[in-house]
Amino acid sequence: MHLEGDTRQRYSEALRHVQAMTIERIIERRRCEKLLVPTAIAELQVDLLDPGSVTPEPRAPSHYDKKSAVIPLVTVAATNLIQPFEIDLPEECHRWAMEQLTLEMGLGRKVGADLLDSMNQARKALQGTNWTRWAAVGVGAVLLAATGGLAAAAAPGLYGAAAIASALAAFGPGGMIGGLLTAGALLGVGSGSVAYGLASSSTSAETVEAHVAAQLAMAILRDKHKLGQDPNTWAGLAAAEMAMNRELSRLVGVSDDSATVVKELNRKLATVRRALDYLEARGLGRRTAELEILAERPAS
Repeated sequence: MHLEGDTRQRYSEALRHVQAMTIERIIERRRCEKLLVPTAIAELQVDLLDPGSVTPEPRAPSHYDKKSAVIPLVTVAATNLIQPFEIDLPEECHRWAMEQLTLEMGLGRKVGADLLDSMNQARKALQGTNWTRWAAVGVGAVLLAATGGLAAAAAPGLYGAAAIASALAAFGPGGMIGGLLTAGALLGVGSGSVAYGLASSSTSAETVEAHVAAQLAMAILRDKHKLGQDPNTWAGLAAAEMAMNRELSRLVGVSDDSATVVKELNRKLATVRRALDYLEARGLGRRTAELEILAERPAS
């Protein structure tokens, strides 16, 4: 809506194709699993054979409160929603879009603005993390294997892929493209297996930086809005640091000092340590995680 000229035309066309592919894949999966296709998803189908057909606009989901919206909002904001297409957009357009989304969700415009500010703070804390790397989500295959698949992050009683697809589909185009599904699933999954995946030599330093930056941005946003911290954030980063230290000890005893794998691991370890130091310095570290865990336990 805020783009102009050729950029607007190209972005609209990319969005149209991504929406068509996304909805087609969601519907196909649900039919294969003999599940009903929700009306809200069916209404988003696009007829690519008819150039004059209208591209239905997804409705903003209204069933999220601020606390439950943190993960999907960060995932959406940090992802290229028109993957595999790449079109640079002005920062003011991105900010307007996120503010408009959170406003229509009933969360208020400030949540969208604070979200992007939190991402910028996380980027600075990690010394210039490149957010565009998150769109590629090279960590997907590694971490999905490490966590036992998408089912690990699904709601109890629902089939993993279908449950997560249904939840993120409410956020419209790109729900199944560019790693959005994987990103959202992995941001909310348990700490131990993810730590193993981050330490693996198969996971690039850029991927670790993107994952850690997203975790840090969520912690900053939760703090801004007094939502309470997710204890998995600190625990996951601390577990990743331990896993990386163990892997580094294993490698340096045999590998050359100039080995690429050692340099990559040191870079990943530095990223995790910066995030932990940032959280600790702002009172969001280990002690906060322990208090959140105690608060979640039922009274005896």
